[in-house]
Amino acid sequence: MGVGMTAVFGFLTLMVATMHASAAFFERYGAYFEEPVPPRKAAAPGPAPEIAVILAALEAHRKGG
Repeated sequence: MGVGMTAVFGFLTLMVATMHASAAFFERYGAYFEEPVPPRKAAAPGPAPEIAVILAALEAHRKGG
């Protein structure tokens, strides 16, 4: 049981040390990496104009026109 606990403790210590090293690296050299640009959302393919026409016709019909 002691071997398992030591292995887990060692792994967690290594993980924390790696995270600290990564944070220090990106704090120092972060300016050399460009920010990711979110992709532009393309127009949704499909029957969007047709649905808009149908909804407008239904609204006009409900108003009695």
